[in-house]
Amino acid sequence: MIIDYHNYDYNRPLRNIKSAGYGINQYNGNIKGIRWNSDYNPIAGKEHAYSYLYNRNNWLQAADYGHFTGDYSSLPTITEGEPGTAAQDDLPTTEVVDAGTTKNYRANKTITLQPGFHAKSGSIVSAKTLGWDTVHDVNAGSLATNANGDYKVDHLTYDANGNIQSLHRNKHTEAGSNAMDQLSYTYKPDKPNQLLRVDDAVTGTTNADDIKDQSGDNYIYNEIGQLVQNTSENITYFYNASGLVTEVQKNHTPLVKFFYRMERRENVLWTFLANRPAGVVAAIGYAKNPITLAMET
Repeated sequence: MIIDYHNYDYNRPLRNIKSAGYGINQYNGNIKGIRWNSDYNPIAGKEHAYSYLYNRNNWLQAADYGHFTGDYSSLPTITEGEPGTAAQDDLPTTEVVDAGTTKNYRANKTITLQPGFHAKSGSIVSAKTLGWDTVHDVNAGSLATNANGDYKVDHLTYDANGNIQSLHRNKHTEAGSNAMDQLSYTYKPDKPNQLLRVDDAVTGTTNADDIKDQSGDNYIYNEIGQLVQNTSENITYFYNASGLVTEVQKNHTPLVKFFYRMERRENVLWTFLANRPAGVVAAIGYAKNPITLAMET
């Protein structure tokens, strides 16, 4: 997977590495898009891609799905560019630069200050490489969004607190329709940051494992504001005295259990998946400090 930022992300030298030109450049650190391919649903000669749009608060407004087409038949594309303008490609120096002297070192590729080099107090020294003789355009290509709007996410709106108010999400086109979710979110009047339910205007069969229309007070919280139940899906959440989730149950059957311990002030988390399908990992562990973990299958 490739994560794309703006055209000049990380101040990369444009003569050597270019960034993908699709989408809207985000000069605030926001991701402008992602590209990927995998063994599941691979695309020959292309990449799956999402291009992201944000509002002025840097909150996501839309995600357009499409295909990015580039050169995937060989190593990254190398395109001949303008040669450097310095007199030499590589410049080693052992010079002693005296006080009151200005020295500007220029080379096309490398400048090496070798043993013996000395810039004395009061001197001014600068060094600059003027470019390579080739441009490595590793992200050349173009993005074509899906003509049907498949997998598109849009109509994202928020309240003043940043709580999501609406979201539309498409699936792949099937029988002439790709409508999957047209969601609106309802929060508690007295606690406007606690979600009560999600209503879905798409009530027909979607043939997708998506969120369905909810009613009433679907999400239940305890007295300190922790989510304890998703009524429509019959999912229950359990916590320990430290406020950390310890177990998630569906239909009164454990789905995930979390175990914590303190070791040199580092949390170690273990999860256990009960009633798992064949081939799914049964126990997973990770830690900030390296430890040996056993995995069951």
